[in-house]
Amino acid sequence: MALAATSTTTMMSASDSEDDNPPVLVGSKVPLTLLTGYLGAGKSTLIQHILSADHGLRIAVIMNEFSDTADIESRSISIQSATGATSSPLLTLPNGCLCCAARDDGFAAIQEMVAQRGSFDYILLETTGLADPGPIAESFWRNEEWDADVRLDGVVCVVDAMWGLKQQLEKPEVEGEATEWEKQIACADVILLNKVADVPLSQVEEVEEAIRRINLTAQIHRTTRSILPLSNILDLKAYSPNPNEQPVVPSFLSSRSDPTSESRAHAHPHPSAHTHSSQIASTVIPLPALSIEQIDSVKRWIQSLLWDPESLQQSESSPPEVLRLKGIFWTDAEREPQGWVLQGVRGVYELEEITTGERGKGEGKIVVIGRYVDLLGDSLKEVLWKEDS
Repeated sequence: MALAATSTTTMMSASDSEDDNPPVLVGSKVPLTLLTGYLGAGKSTLIQHILSADHGLRIAVIMNEFSDTADIESRSISIQSATGATSSPLLTLPNGCLCCAARDDGFAAIQEMVAQRGSFDYILLETTGLADPGPIAESFWRNEEWDADVRLDGVVCVVDAMWGLKQQLEKPEVEGEATEWEKQIACADVILLNKVADVPLSQVEEVEEAIRRINLTAQIHRTTRSILPLSNILDLKAYSPNPNEQPVVPSFLSSRSDPTSESRAHAHPHPSAHTHSSQIASTVIPLPALSIEQIDSVKRWIQSLLWDPESLQQSESSPPEVLRLKGIFWTDAEREPQGWVLQGVRGVYELEEITTGERGKGEGKIVVIGRYVDLLGDSLKEVLWKEDS
């Protein structure tokens, strides 16, 4: 079903109440991808591939100085900041890509990159191996200062098929919290399950199952030496689609099949005395075509979920903690818009209106990734049918 974009996109936060077919980047905003993953998983190998492959894209790569990224030899040129001070060197690569190093979260480097607009088409920011990408993604997504220049495109996570299960079982820094491995997977839009040629197929499948228990929505690509078509990780439009293009509906959302048929998204692993049990999981909430009143109820429920989670707390359970939120839902009313695409990270969300040649048919769905989210389906249904009665 073809989707046509409307001119209305609503972003809200609590303060508001190697490539045969490389991606074609259209629009005035430069897409920014966050690259995350544990040390040794293969981030540096992926970056070296990007900076050396003949893919026809000019990609500016910001490498974190405290990561495991290998040195890349090329010509160094200095960037001058607005104040005239010399900043980190910008390296020019033979394939037209650029790279530089950053000591912090990358904000300063991106500001300097923006001043060099016209020399690249894409920005890839590498995080440290132990970084939680959630707060970083939220900061970039809601940064109004760069709204006219840069858009957050998505989060790509590299997972080590050899050591992934061991990393999952590491104890968190704070008792009762999730591990950084789990947080990285929870926030990912695309996951590279790397080094699959080095381990038995049964182990690859076991790691993939562990990933799916946390994040049902991410696309998983099995790789060796992090090699894959760049079209699988670039121009994802997972956060802020170009308003002049169609809204992008992820395949798992546009499917009209049973959203829980792959697995029971809300099935948490059972705790044991010898392993750390993940408290991060995905829950899928199916939604029929809704009345306008019910659409308003869904919007209010989303705001409560992100900004007042205690109001959705069930009995003695802890209040839900959202890391990532995705969805699509439709109205059965004879009006425009007839559907909405939902994207959210932590305390920020965006609803983009969509129109179709006919009213949306079949079920919509909302997917919540986070902690204590298994009862949210009951919560939303209670709100919908209570207010509809």
